[in-house]
Amino acid sequence: HCASTILCPPSEPPEPPTATHVYISDDIATLLWTPLSFSGNDPIQKFFVHAVREDSNERLSFGRPPISRLFSFSHLQIFSNYTFFVTAMNSQGNSSASNKIKAEIYGGTSCKPPLRQITNGRVVGTTHMYGHSVTFICNTGYHVTGKSTTVNYHTLACLSGGMWDGTAPTCTKSSSSSLSRSEEVTTITLSILLTIATCIIIVVIVYCQSKRRKGRTQHQGQADVDQPSSIPNFASSELNCMHTDNFIYGQAIALQYNQDNRSKMQAVSDEERQSRSDNDALDNVVENTYASINY
Repeated sequence: HCASTILCPPSEPPEPPTATHVYISDDIATLLWTPLSFSGNDPIQKFFVHAVREDSNERLSFGRPPISRLFSFSHLQIFSNYTFFVTAMNSQGNSSASNKIKAEIYGGTSCKPPLRQITNGRVVGTTHMYGHSVTFICNTGYHVTGKSTTVNYHTLACLSGGMWDGTAPTCTKSSSSSLSRSEEVTTITLSILLTIATCIIIVVIVYCQSKRRKGRTQHQGQADVDQPSSIPNFASSELNCMHTDNFIYGQAIALQYNQDNRSKMQAVSDEERQSRSDNDALDNVVENTYASINY
């Protein structure tokens, strides 16, 4: 103690300490804090640690010696949220409350919950205990910032010390011009197939045109002998090479032509039978006449 007030500044309540972290294990919460920056020109007599249960306003307060820098609260309510803070006391009174740290009691070694939601993504996993993990998934069209455009998720694991093995990621919009490897393969394959199909179509067209020209040449040489000039030569290859819009018409003409030919052939057969019948009758008349004369 000072012998004179002139040599010693007046005493006052201390400044609040700084709470640094809360570790959770089962139903136990351990609060840590740092030394005071100003004791109020009077020695610290005691620290007080506080835990307030949010859903019931139940308050737990314990005094600790001035050399203490941590304290463990035990038998806390499982699956409840608590607010932890520290105060200091000297002969002049108590300090104001330190910064407050909130934590949830999970019944095991837990990590502080990461971001509940992320922009342009979602969080999968609600257990923040040691050995468990949470996964951040970016929405369609987005990827994890700093990773390949094909990676749209990131996983964090809770370590034994109550810390995550990384930080929560962010999602970045993927470039619309970038294609995945499978999309590139599909595009190349379709291009090759389209090229092959085009070549086949060209070959078929050239072949059909050649057959048409050949058919017309043969038809012109046989028009006066084999068939009326008004009826084209409907060879099978000619009909198969017709365009789709002329195919039905060509088939109809060919059918009519075949029917006309059958009718003509039937008429010729009838005429031949009639001629043979007439000749037989004439022969009979001649034979009868010749027999009468001889008689």
